[in-house]
Amino acid sequence: MMAMVGNSMINFAFRFLGLLLLLAGSGAAASGQRNDAVKEEREEYRFVALGRAERITASLGMADEATAARVTDCITGFYVGLHEIHRRRDERLATLPGKGAPGESASRAARILQKSDRKVGIHHRRFLDCLAKELDSLHIGRVKDGLTYGVLPATYAGYQEMLPDLTAAQKEKILAWLAEAREKAMDGGSSEEKHAWFGKYKGRINNFLSSEGYDLKKAGEEWEKRIREKSGNRKQGSQP
Repeated sequence: MMAMVGNSMINFAFRFLGLLLLLAGSGAAASGQRNDAVKEEREEYRFVALGRAERITASLGMADEATAARVTDCITGFYVGLHEIHRRRDERLATLPGKGAPGESASRAARILQKSDRKVGIHHRRFLDCLAKELDSLHIGRVKDGLTYGVLPATYAGYQEMLPDLTAAQKEKILAWLAEAREKAMDGGSSEEKHAWFGKYKGRINNFLSSEGYDLKKAGEEWEKRIREKSGNRKQGSQP
């Protein structure tokens, strides 16, 4: 009888050990698949980032190929590093429980976001240091415009065309705000996030201009009229 019990216990132990090994193997396989997927995604993004970086560098019209290559490396590294910081942030946020103590998830989310923001800030400064070794301030500004779809120069030109009587002080303030928006937009993880930063600062600029006595609605309508008239004159002039 004791032998039968002993054999049963041994068989149970073997079956239990087998189950543990199976579960461990399944977990390892799943983990390996996730790691492979992450690695593949990183490689794909690096390829995309390199293409973007090469286009930005090409827009600078640099004659020295070695310097251009180093600038491209700086920009590619910025894209890739920023993407990785955002990926890890989003992964951690996704693991937060949907339910729990009141405010617990929100508090943990805030800590995750704060930590991510600190890493982005460090990455941002290192990127600018990298560029400063190769480029002057004018060309660094053009790289920043390349990273943010050229919104700053287009928006600044738009304000000047809409409000041709802007003072030098007003232009300086508008440009400073747009530069601040561009600095923040550089770190955005998507086109929408980048444009949102400019939208926020354009609201600040519009409030400032309104306080300076400008009727922006009227000025906008008059500007659109001038654009239509100019476009019509060009079409008439092109006719045989």
